[in-house]
Amino acid sequence: MIKEPSLKSRKEYSSAQIQEICAFSKAFAHYLLLIEQKSSKNISEQLRLQRHQAWLDCALATYFKTATTEIVCRYWSAVCDEILQTACDEIKKEIPNIGDLALFAFGKLGSQELNMSSDIDVVLISSTSSKEVQNFSRKFQQLIGDNTDYGFCFRVDYDLRPGGRQGPIVPTADQFEDYYGNYGEAWERLAFVRFRSVWGDQKIIDSAMTFSKKFSYRKHLDYTLLSDLQLLRKRIHEHYWHRSQSDQIDLKLGIGGIRDLELFVHALQVVHGGKDQNIRSHETSTALSLLDKAKLLPSTDIQFLKYHYWNLRHLENLVQIQEDQQTHILKIDNSVTADNTSLIKNLKQCDGIVSTLLGKVSSSPTTLPETLEQQKEWLKSIGFSDSVIDSDWEELIAATALSRQKERDEQYRRRFLFLFIEALKKYPKKLDRCLLLLKDFLKATRAKATFFSLFLNHENLIEQVANIFASSPYLSRILCSRPELIDSFIYRSISDEEPSDTESLLTFLAEKKLLTELISGTEFISDRDLEKLNQRLTQTADQICKSLLKKLMTDFDCKEMNILCLGKWGGQELGLHSDLDFILVTKNDPTEADLKLARRFLNRLTETNKGGSLYPVDLRLRPADRGGVLVTSAEQLKDYLVTQAAPWERQAYLRSRWLLQNEICFEIHPLLLSKKLSNADLLELERIRLELLKNKSSELDLKYGEGGFVEFEFAIQAAVLLNSSSFSKTHSLEMLSSLAHKLSSWKTSEEALKSHFLFMRQAEQLHQISSSEAGSVLKKNSEGFQSVAELLQITPDELEIRIISSLSQNSEILKRLDPRRSVE
Repeated sequence: MIKEPSLKSRKEYSSAQIQEICAFSKAFAHYLLLIEQKSSKNISEQLRLQRHQAWLDCALATYFKTATTEIVCRYWSAVCDEILQTACDEIKKEIPNIGDLALFAFGKLGSQELNMSSDIDVVLISSTSSKEVQNFSRKFQQLIGDNTDYGFCFRVDYDLRPGGRQGPIVPTADQFEDYYGNYGEAWERLAFVRFRSVWGDQKIIDSAMTFSKKFSYRKHLDYTLLSDLQLLRKRIHEHYWHRSQSDQIDLKLGIGGIRDLELFVHALQVVHGGKDQNIRSHETSTALSLLDKAKLLPSTDIQFLKYHYWNLRHLENLVQIQEDQQTHILKIDNSVTADNTSLIKNLKQCDGIVSTLLGKVSSSPTTLPETLEQQKEWLKSIGFSDSVIDSDWEELIAATALSRQKERDEQYRRRFLFLFIEALKKYPKKLDRCLLLLKDFLKATRAKATFFSLFLNHENLIEQVANIFASSPYLSRILCSRPELIDSFIYRSISDEEPSDTESLLTFLAEKKLLTELISGTEFISDRDLEKLNQRLTQTADQICKSLLKKLMTDFDCKEMNILCLGKWGGQELGLHSDLDFILVTKNDPTEADLKLARRFLNRLTETNKGGSLYPVDLRLRPADRGGVLVTSAEQLKDYLVTQAAPWERQAYLRSRWLLQNEICFEIHPLLLSKKLSNADLLELERIRLELLKNKSSELDLKYGEGGFVEFEFAIQAAVLLNSSSFSKTHSLEMLSSLAHKLSSWKTSEEALKSHFLFMRQAEQLHQISSSEAGSVLKKNSEGFQSVAELLQITPDELEIRIISSLSQNSEILKRLDPRRSVE
């Protein structure tokens, strides 16, 4: 008989208590009458009466709370074990030549937490397949599961056997290991967390238990496990969502219910149990305590989950003892609980904890419509055009996932498509374009199942990519051409491990650039932080050119070369689509090897390779006296800047900095500031200014328009040279600050000039992101212009007014401050 844990027998309760529970539970009254009227004559009747007697004791303990729910469930599980063991022993006596056989439990019985009206999940495993084994299983079903005049013992479920309902009722040990070893899925790995032996041959038990641990707990986490578990949770709730309505709660399958909590605990065990055997346990409370000890969850969460789990199990038992039916539905007005408000609050709190690992779920159905016609109607209701639906959607939905596990991965793909279309609802004006981009993107991924798994494992990624497709043709092209960057995009990480061979290095560097633009551009859409965007793009250009130059210097056995960064690169103001202005400098007179290296460097920067080209290059600032050679020595450059450089060149070299810190470096800015601009110099610079303005567009030209970037930057540079204003950084705004610190006329206008400059640069970069065309000319009626307005959360008319106002005010301020215009 069962000794531990023990419960009070029904004889220890008063007659009033017995009457009270009989009024609550028809099943209790029925079993009580059955026990009092019938006596056992054979093993079938003995087992049923034993079951009913224990059931009555458990029902009393549950109803009157004379034992905790955990103890009740353990006691009830122990009774079940004893009944199953007795049944198996008796059947084996009838079939003496059956061979080696063992019985195992899954589910609630496996965890020794059987509820009051649960079926029992079991599997019989034999050493051989024979008629005797089949006869054993048939007799077992009759003895345990058949409903007789004495009722039944337990409903028996064999569906967790290898192959499910299609598999053999009693698999052999080899069939058992072969099936799960080759075809076992993630949910089955979780099921084996509660796999426990109940009866039988010790060799089969030892072998099956050893295998089950290897199957469930693995040292290395496979790539799709968490995605599988998240999808499993979603499929459960999508299938059973209707069972939790306003007037009832599904204690088992509702959101935040028993199944959610068990799935969460088992998932944590499977994920971490391969490396840490100490967290393995088939019992829920023990498993939670071990997870607490391993610090895998906050202790407050552990204590809450324990309380919530056993409270749900108590309510489940109360509901089930009413009629001994396998139900988990609690009616809101049911007398078994007086505090539904707290229960609902706890369900939500449990959902929040579970969702951190297994993803959020909805209490309403969320899945792709089944048929193509239903899908088309759904897409039309969202706002997609008929032409796109008829052509592109049909092509997209027909491109099934490439996988060995077709059924599972097709579910991933359909789930991904549904979530992506739902995410696009936020962009009603961009729906058709986004669908076309999605089709191109999935073509580029070749419909690999791992991509769908990746997105489902990071659902916020779906929102991010949908936003990119809606907001940025430029960034969308990066994603569609290089979908493999998604992995790094998720974790915002760019590897520093550079390949050693040149071709691989070029691909690596091109991907580094694309990934930086993708990450920085996406963040800029949201935060519009211009300084952060410029810094990241500049730093990446620095890293790429350093790596490439050092590699080529090694290849050509050249030890002394440097790059003088100019223009936006020199000023650390690189934006999207920016080219690189620079010159190559050697310590001594350039050799033939230096020239070859320089040509190779330029070719490597501009040529197209697997990862795309690196950067466009602008070499117009090479010293003109030497025929625009690719490389010059430090002394030749120094001499040229002091004695021969034209005023516009001296201006340009103000935004210069050395890429490498080596012996070639020398201070350039003091050389430029040592010689003030003459009136003739200022007249020449004014002529150039007017020449540039002659070519201005009638559209909103942020670069060459009056008050635009060129006029702003050249005016500041001319003033710096004229007044010998020193500055610590080569950024245009740093030069403006140095002028404001030195001259009161610039001080009074500093904030206005800075504000207009930043706004226009911000608008320019948003235009680069949201337009399919590069450049600083904004056309009001273009899609790019409309997109910039949307991103700035203003109307196109308001954007036009702000740009015109910024250009106009800048122009008026610079008319007073620009030294080029003060010379007659």
